Amino acid sequence: VIFTRKYVLFYPYEIGTYRIVFKRGVSLDPIHAIIIGDIIKEESRTLKPYGKITIAPEVEEKKLYALKVDLVVMGKRPRSLIVDEHHSVLAFNTIPAMGDVLIMNMSILIFSSKFSIINSGEDNILLMVKVRPITISVVQTEWYRDRVVLKVPRGAWLRILTPPHLIFLNNELEYFDPIINRNVNGGMLLSIKPRAEEYTMTLKVMPRFERVTFRISLPYANDFISYLYFPYGVIVESNNTVNLVKPTMPYLNISVLWRGIEVDRLFITSLEASEMEISCKGRKLRIEIVDCKGDPINEAMVRVYALELNEYLFECSGRSVLLFESLPPIRLLVSVEYMGEEVCREIIDYDEVFKILRCNVTSFRILIRDLEGEELPELKLILFKNKNIVGNYTTDNNGMALIRQIPIGDYYLKVFNRLTGQCLYEGTIYVSMDLDVYEISIDVKSLTIRVKDILRNPLEGINVKITGENIDLELSLGKNGEIVLDKLKHGVYTIEILGHSVIVSLDRDRIVPIYLGDIIFISGIPINVYLLSVIVLLPLLAIMVRIIFKWRETIIIR
Repeated sequence: VIFTRKYVLFYPYEIGTYRIVFKRGVSLDPIHAIIIGDIIKEESRTLKPYGKITIAPEVEEKKLYALKVDLVVMGKRPRSLIVDEHHSVLAFNTIPAMGDVLIMNMSILIFSSKFSIINSGEDNILLMVKVRPITISVVQTEWYRDRVVLKVPRGAWLRILTPPHLIFLNNELEYFDPIINRNVNGGMLLSIKPRAEEYTMTLKVMPRFERVTFRISLPYANDFISYLYFPYGVIVESNNTVNLVKPTMPYLNISVLWRGIEVDRLFITSLEASEMEISCKGRKLRIEIVDCKGDPINEAMVRVYALELNEYLFECSGRSVLLFESLPPIRLLVSVEYMGEEVCREIIDYDEVFKILRCNVTSFRILIRDLEGEELPELKLILFKNKNIVGNYTTDNNGMALIRQIPIGDYYLKVFNRLTGQCLYEGTIYVSMDLDVYEISIDVKSLTIRVKDILRNPLEGINVKITGENIDLELSLGKNGEIVLDKLKHGVYTIEILGHSVIVSLDRDRIVPIYLGDIIFISGIPINVYLLSVIVLLPLLAIMVRIIFKWRETIIIR
């Protein structure tokens, strides 16, 4: 049995109940440090079914506290491995390998100088073992009236329980437990590792107080309860204020509960003043919301729930990066809603400080070609989900339309000719996570209309009405008397101009010449030939009538 100033370390040889007897005159002044040594034993072999391996590293048993053993086991049933000595499991995980093979990583603490490993299964396992000794040495201690000075050698981990009137003055120390590989936060044993070759730690002697008041606060709530655990087994319930009269206990353990969940545990080992403000730290959390391809989503609604409480906490929206400074340290359920759908739901553990929420949202392109493979630009696309419009899009010069960040699932697509409003395509498309380009081929034709008058001159600026196949529009003849309509559905169309009507069956690209034999184009004005004849001949007829009447009067006079 090894004694320190405030606690006892011992390792039993078998499981049972032990009684420790202290005798008068036994000095408890020495303070011991736990030292993690280098690897002293390394094994790698295959264990057959029911095979056994015994490992006995060379180490001085008088100074040995325990053996820290790191195991890597590979096989179909790695958990069939048995360690025959009393041990504590520090870390454990299992990950899948190839086929039905599993890899088990385990770190254990064995309270013996030797141990055996047995394969209790019926399959071979591959075993890799690394052994490090954990020894104990005495730390040089100097006691003064107002302070205690400890000199710790390099690589030593000091484990000490300070009484309430002693506090550490070294703020730059690392508080870390080397055995469990975890930072110490309010633990009963204080583990410290110095960075220097030799480090001097100073404990200052604090005055005792008649009355000590602790005021506890949570950054995210006021409705909490504090439970005080005293060393002699008494538990006292309090709220945000704790009053102690002539405190003499070596430590005070305070558990802070919010809505029935422990959100912090305070371990008070030093009474620095008669009134102490203790602010429990809130949890910091950064959440990034991205789509399937890793692009940020800015317009999502994020709802946060307390998983243990089965309770809604809050919601926020409009940002792809969410920063929280004072969340309760509990498991959270986060739901992301985008475009009226839940696209992500994940659980965030209490110790996670950063989380990327990858949502079931993606971006892709729609490529539209005709049957000859030519890209079709300037088409209007309307995307529907459950008869609601999701968005309007237009193909570029390469026949591509970018559909940006929509939830995966089934959609209904309609493609229109922007000029005529004619629906060229409609159908259902399935948007998946790995969709990059969705290609559509459309059977469309072009119609060219050329109009000339009786003199074979092209007519310009004259309105032409075109109907048929869900279109009804009027267009003006352009330069050279032409109208070009591309991206039309095949079918029957009617062309009307200045009282003339032409029916066209559009089953291929067509050029339709229209000759207006009764129209002449004069100074930009179309004139009917027959009307023009009447307008020209009427004055001539009047002149002839007058000449005839005049000639008749002359004959009568004679």
